[in-house]
Amino acid sequence: IGLVEGLTGSVLNKTDNAELIELDTIVLSKEYQLNPNSTLTISLDDGTVFVFSESAVFQFEEYEDIFSSSPHFTLKLSKGEFTVETGELPKLAFNATQIKSPSGILTLNGTAVSGSFGTTGQNEIFLLTDSFGNKGELSLTTESGETISVEPDAGISISENGIEPQPVSQELSLKMEEMKNTIVETAIVDDAKIETMIANKIAKGKIEDLN
Repeated sequence: IGLVEGLTGSVLNKTDNAELIELDTIVLSKEYQLNPNSTLTISLDDGTVFVFSESAVFQFEEYEDIFSSSPHFTLKLSKGEFTVETGELPKLAFNATQIKSPSGILTLNGTAVSGSFGTTGQNEIFLLTDSFGNKGELSLTTESGETISVEPDAGISISENGIEPQPVSQELSLKMEEMKNTIVETAIVDDAKIETMIANKIAKGKIEDLN
């Protein structure tokens, strides 16, 4: 359903107990875990781009592409940080893109979102302006069934004390700028980069050298 576009550090496919490398595919129902100080960038088939960090653990539970009669995807994020800019799929089907988080279910509609879920007792979710200048929609449905809409260019924090508004920090704004550059880079086919990635795959025994 997707491809590893960039990797700093290391990521484990927990289901198969195997490490990922660049150009590896992201597979439905497999669980992935980032090791500390690692960052993973993936692109889904519809153009959605995710960046995971902070020892994130995630799994795509459902994925139906844009040619399906019911295009949608569901990501389960157990912990860690992510930033995402959605591609074509969420624009075709309303309320069909969801992220299951420790704070509840996030529903994304054609947008850019960032979130942080750790062990500190406080989680954060932000609705950002995407690389085209668009502001989509984001809502959180909590375990109690309450649905909260997140305002554009703002966020919320969730803790044992409740849910409170959270401003977008300078650090997060810079992260979104980096995301815009990442999206441009994923759209560019670099032959030299691909040759390097293929050489890495051969070295790791993931593909055969046909020369």
